[in-house]
Amino acid sequence: MSKNAIRILCAALALILVLCAAALAESETKTYTTYEQLDALKHTVYEETWIYPIVNGVPGSGKPGGDNVYEEPHAFVNGVCVKCGYAAETFTNAMGVVLAKGMPAADALKQVFAAMPANANMKIVGAAANEGDELVKLVNNAAKPDTFTTPLAAFTAETVDNVPCNIVTLNYADDEDNPITENYAFSTADTTLVKLY
Repeated sequence: MSKNAIRILCAALALILVLCAAALAESETKTYTTYEQLDALKHTVYEETWIYPIVNGVPGSGKPGGDNVYEEPHAFVNGVCVKCGYAAETFTNAMGVVLAKGMPAADALKQVFAAMPANANMKIVGAAANEGDELVKLVNNAAKPDTFTTPLAAFTAETVDNVPCNIVTLNYADDEDNPITENYAFSTADTTLVKLY
């Protein structure tokens, strides 16, 4: 075999090795997520990552790429967590808003205020007027749930269903002849909704 033929053969083999290495270097990563109910407030999230090598454009057998486990609050829609399926006790207010027991005050009040008719003439009772205004500001500015502890502490304290709570009372009317009073009891421990009555 001539030197030129050997050089061409070596170059061809080198090219084949480079192409094979490039093909093997391609991979696809997938993360699989499952949820497990934990309690009335949270569920556990399990994330499992797998790496699949791409061979000739087709994913091959995968290998584990890492796990991640953490807790997160339920994502309630009509009292059911859309991720883990936890069904909470629910309350429906006079406007038809469905709230789940264990919802953060920030989320519950946001839904209630959003559904309030413009002509409802809502008044917040159970604290001084400026504390009620401060609570409305927090809700309207989408404040984080942990910022509600101090403002809610200014409201009337009662024990509801054996849970120490602060009571936010809303007075409003859906028409002039139909005044409505609703009490929203939020836990003093974590500002989650305990009861609507």
